[in-house]
Amino acid sequence: MIILHITWSSGLYIMWLRAYKIMKKRGRGKEDVAGEHKAVFELAAAMREQISEPAKEEGDDVSAFTEANLRRRIMKDLRGGSISYTTPLPPNGETGEEWNAIPWTKSHKLSIIAMVTCILAMALSAAYLPRTTMLLLPLPGVLALALYIGSTRKSRIILFVYIYLIVTIPTQLVVMICLR
Repeated sequence: MIILHITWSSGLYIMWLRAYKIMKKRGRGKEDVAGEHKAVFELAAAMREQISEPAKEEGDDVSAFTEANLRRRIMKDLRGGSISYTTPLPPNGETGEEWNAIPWTKSHKLSIIAMVTCILAMALSAAYLPRTTMLLLPLPGVLALALYIGSTRKSRIILFVYIYLIVTIPTQLVVMICLR
């Protein structure tokens, strides 16, 4: 069970690291991630660009199309609404700067310290507490989930506490009752 928790926690953390590095490689930082409003504008721009290409050949203005004409063009020209949403990558997928572990570690030191602390607490609880009272076992998984979902330090702390209180503790209590 402990090995499963460690594997799960490590996997979630690696997924988060990989997504972070890919976003960095694409030139998009935390502040540049498309949220609700920015995504709407980026998608609208991609749609306008892709539907305008065939319309330019005919000399039509896309904004003057009727709804029926737009629907017909979307079905015909965009294969039913298939929009390619591309984020430009630098040449060869490189950012011009190499990924450096030291600045990354400095900027994520609290997350790293929290993960190490959770893994140690889990290992100590597994080693010294009775098998029916392993409330600290899911800590690394809960932290990895909070780090993955949350975008700010405060949201990650709140997510960590709520996930632990609402999901983990009741589950562990049911397990404790069933094992007795």
